[in-house]
Amino acid sequence: MYSYALTYAEEALCAHTGYMRQRKFLNKPYKNVNYVEGDVYEMWQHSVCAGAELAFARILGFNDFKPSVDTFKSQFDIDGVCEIRYSFNNNLGMRFTKRDNLEARYVLMLNGLRHRTRRTPPDFQGEPYTAVGWIYGYEVSVTDNGRVDQMYLRPMREFN
Repeated sequence: MYSYALTYAEEALCAHTGYMRQRKFLNKPYKNVNYVEGDVYEMWQHSVCAGAELAFARILGFNDFKPSVDTFKSQFDIDGVCEIRYSFNNNLGMRFTKRDNLEARYVLMLNGLRHRTRRTPPDFQGEPYTAVGWIYGYEVSVTDNGRVDQMYLRPMREFN
């Protein structure tokens, strides 16, 4: 199974990353094209997505990986490997835009930190992230809503 539940230390790193990614946009709604939900929601969303990046890096065995800040479109989410796409809706598919790199591999991740989960000792782990599938940018056929349907993604067992 291609899933990974973050440790509480990894969750703390994701919370910090979410703040750092939103920091330059705090109180500047006209600078952030995605501001419609406000700063707090944007920080939370960045934290959840950083968790997806971290979880997939752990699935690949990259135990020293840390999510990046301020590298938007200048390097892959997991440098040299792939871009991570997270969906807050398990049925919505993978977002893809004309700004995306056609040569990159994109991995769709679901679940994880978006779920509010009561934590229990000793590990305090929440819902695991799940890698659903992947696709090269040049293989993408986007639907009317700017999403790639999950049925077009390659299975994770083919990711190498």
